[in-house]
Amino acid sequence: RVLALAARRLSKREAAGVASGKLRASDVEQGAQIVGLALFRSAAHKDSSEAVELLHAAGIRTCVITGDALGTGVWAARECGVLGKRARVACLVGLEEEPARPDPPPDAGPDLPETDPPGSPAPSRAASLSLSAHPPSRTLLFHELSRKTGRLLPARAHRAPATAAGVRALSSTVALVASGEALGTAELPPEARRAVCAHATVLARIDPLGKAEAILAIEASGERCMMVGDGANDAAALQAATCSVALI
Repeated sequence: RVLALAARRLSKREAAGVASGKLRASDVEQGAQIVGLALFRSAAHKDSSEAVELLHAAGIRTCVITGDALGTGVWAARECGVLGKRARVACLVGLEEEPARPDPPPDAGPDLPETDPPGSPAPSRAASLSLSAHPPSRTLLFHELSRKTGRLLPARAHRAPATAAGVRALSSTVALVASGEALGTAELPPEARRAVCAHATVLARIDPLGKAEAILAIEASGERCMMVGDGANDAAALQAATCSVALI
């Protein structure tokens, strides 16, 4: 976490006004200059990576669901071994939708009459259906994250059908991460949202209700989930999981 520090020298009148309560802090907190950045680094517990390693050895998949920023969540996952140090990570960017397209008109040929001769049977329902438009195609777009900077790399894009099977297949080749903002877009189909929650390695900027929904999505995919939480905002997710561990 990074905290920006700014400063501004107050006039005697301003200082007296703040001291007497005639001026509010917001009245003088203007025109300040940045003087520095303070970095707060909360290191992972020494035994966390060992615990994750034991879980992986037992065939148990691990993931991180956090309210922190995506970069913080990915960093924490790498620190404790949920993500490998050199694992490829792809972040959900959005939904691509190809508009519906009609079938090409049938080629009647130059010698065929423009109209059917008298007594010809009416076209069948199957023939009529073949002329209907193809439904729009929806695809989830993911961009890989740089291991050095954590920035999105549009040149390294991954696409998957917006279905549970499509997301599951992509998650077997690259670790998936997503933010609550990307998952909350109205255009994202519910099936795709549940699939990303179920197969992502890191979910970030997730509110308490979103954490519970992610747990339910994992359970609905056929897995049994153990939720570990250490705050009041984890209460709903702890209740949704098959097994829960509350850290006090």
